[in-house]
Amino acid sequence: MTVAAIVIRGIGLSSNPPGLYVDEAALGYNAYSISQTGRDEYNFSLPTYLRSFGTYTPALVVYLIIIPIRILGLSVLSLRATPLIIGSLTVISLAILSTRLIKSSFPVFLITGIVTALAPSHILFSRGFYEPTLGLLLFTLGLAKRPDTIIGLILLSLSTYAYQPQRLIVFLFIACFFIFVRKIPWSKLTIFLISQLPQFYLSTQSGPNTRLINQLWLPQTGHNLLLIIREFVSQYTAYLSPSNLFWFSDPDPQRSLPFLSVFFPWQIIPYLVGLFWIINRYKHYRVLVITYLLFPVAAALTKDPFSTMRASLLFIPVTMVIVTGILLIIRKLNRVGRILASVLLLGLSWGHLYRSLFILLPNQRYLAWNYGYQQLFTKINAYSIPVLVDLDKPSYVQYLFFNKINPNFVQSLAPYLGRDYYRSISWQDYFVTSRVSFRHLDWRNDIYKDQLIVGGPNVISQSQAKEHFLKLEFTIPSPLGESILFAYRTDPAFKCASQTVKPEPCLLK
Repeated sequence: MTVAAIVIRGIGLSSNPPGLYVDEAALGYNAYSISQTGRDEYNFSLPTYLRSFGTYTPALVVYLIIIPIRILGLSVLSLRATPLIIGSLTVISLAILSTRLIKSSFPVFLITGIVTALAPSHILFSRGFYEPTLGLLLFTLGLAKRPDTIIGLILLSLSTYAYQPQRLIVFLFIACFFIFVRKIPWSKLTIFLISQLPQFYLSTQSGPNTRLINQLWLPQTGHNLLLIIREFVSQYTAYLSPSNLFWFSDPDPQRSLPFLSVFFPWQIIPYLVGLFWIINRYKHYRVLVITYLLFPVAAALTKDPFSTMRASLLFIPVTMVIVTGILLIIRKLNRVGRILASVLLLGLSWGHLYRSLFILLPNQRYLAWNYGYQQLFTKINAYSIPVLVDLDKPSYVQYLFFNKINPNFVQSLAPYLGRDYYRSISWQDYFVTSRVSFRHLDWRNDIYKDQLIVGGPNVISQSQAKEHFLKLEFTIPSPLGESILFAYRTDPAFKCASQTVKPEPCLLK
């Protein structure tokens, strides 16, 4: 089971998902910077939240990435090795937790392991670098060690430093556990609260809260109570909707596998069976019921109609509901029926997963993963002239990542923030050197400079290239062969000579 989870999550890890998304590059490069200097790209020592390009991502996972980067060097493989390990450990920890909450032993352990190992969303989150992956593992371990123990509370506390929505969920869960399940000694709760002091302090800073506030739908309601209730109920029920859990992919193409949802469509049957069973015996499954009802709350407060990432903790109770249903169903079958059902459903699941993960994902979703940036930044290193990079995302961090730019040099260019590190909410590309700059093309000036201009297909059209005497130097092809990134060389002398009335950049030469 563990070997299968590692193999499925590890095959072609450095090339599938194709490319390296900007968020992954930011985490990876800052881990590299901290490993080399003890400071992030802004020269800030050991941050709790990573400012990066204004996202203020919880930095706990960054410190875990340092280990494989120190061993393997900075690369896509060393970056994604951490979520691979975290995801594989989650398979085991969730199987252990299931045996305790469902109150059964080996069959539950085995079924939970298989369901988790093959879950489409969890496989994707274990292959790319997603924020919730570590938070999910820590929360699972905290539940497995029991929330009324010091170790369990510390693990739950650590999960709040791994993913922002758990800042709310962990407190709500501990309160519900205290009220409905078992009293937690105040001495242990005090230790938990002390571990949260840095979190309390950072919650008063504008930086870490900026993204959170921007994602909430509450300001759009005008604080009208009726609208607030209606919006919350609508969002909340969307996260428990079978259509979103079993049929429809996440609206963000980077958060799902093509044509697959969080779980496989056939699992809706054991899900409904297990849900009916648990609801009718909720007193025996109080912790499971609490997690099922509580975990969508944080996600329901945000604007997205359904976000697999923000509802990542919901993966825990839904998996166990499915496992309960499977266990109830197989008990009704004889030995031959169990074997035939297992072979059929495992084969069906693997067939869908293989098609989606290894065929459709690399050939359909490459643009969502910034495919081609590594090849682009490798090619421009061959040019001695300045390079202007005009790409929509803050791609400077991918340039830093793929070229392993010296962190000391980057820190010297970044604006000094000091005490404003957690307060500054404005951000703009700061990485500009005599060699390369990252900004939009200025047609009034840039075509009169001898430089390389690179970008996507919409930056420079063929007619614009002809009009301004731009020479196509090279293109970067997609996995399917069509050009997706372009590099043009300017010819300022020829451009100036073609002008009857010389523009100012020509007169200054």
